[in-house]
Amino acid sequence: MKRKGANEEIKVNGLYSQELTRGFFGEQNEGKKMLLKMGLEGKDVPFSAAMFLRNKRTLWKDCDGNVVKISFIIKDNQIECFGSYCGKKKSIRLFREWSNCEDEDTIARLESEAIGDCCARCVYETM
Repeated sequence: MKRKGANEEIKVNGLYSQELTRGFFGEQNEGKKMLLKMGLEGKDVPFSAAMFLRNKRTLWKDCDGNVVKISFIIKDNQIECFGSYCGKKKSIRLFREWSNCEDEDTIARLESEAIGDCCARCVYETM
């Protein structure tokens, strides 16, 4: 059996790990800056994106041992993302309105990126 490389796309529960990672880091590398503030290397996400998509929650620790938690819930018409860091909590709600786009693959990619972005913002805004 051939093992997948780190850069290959993984689809879990209809969502894409690579798009989630792209959303987590953001367009202006906000996620990388956040990880550097935590004392971590900013080149990779500090969790398994595939496991996060499977379990819909994950956690990691910063350089001082503070726990960071992120999670999400997908409902019929919205996505809710949650984050906590150093005892502060934040949530963001997105409404699932993709206009005329009916391509399921495109919607899955958009939602994966949105989940990554919102979870990172939930943590960043608690710093």
